[in-house]
Amino acid sequence: MSTPTNIQSELNRHRSENATRLQQMVEQQFNTEITRSFVLTFYADDYGDAEGLGRLLFAKGMRLLTLQPEHTESGAYHVRAVVKHSLREITQEDFICDLINLASGVRAIYRGWALLAPDAAEETQPHDSTPDIQQ
Repeated sequence: MSTPTNIQSELNRHRSENATRLQQMVEQQFNTEITRSFVLTFYADDYGDAEGLGRLLFAKGMRLLTLQPEHTESGAYHVRAVVKHSLREITQEDFICDLINLASGVRAIYRGWALLAPDAAEETQPHDSTPDIQQ
């Protein structure tokens, strides 16, 4: 389980990364107020933790890119969720803190965000399809 120190270091990492990315995007005249699709990426070492995180994200109204966690080459599992927000909203500290705390509650890590291509956004999980719960 994450400690307050780990959570704070994760928050600091996101602050730094977001500040750099925001500056680059503003320099490229990217509008930070337009609502777009973003993918949020999370990692967990255990399949069950990743699956639990997927259910929590879905319960918060996020769409999952895949119904089941995906196994990575490093041995971890990743969960990717899609949200529609502005760039300003996706980088706000309270939003980031919520994701860090949500992930740490199931022994996972929020790694960050990326813009999602419009065609990929259409292929996300429909909200009438709930993630499988394996007993």
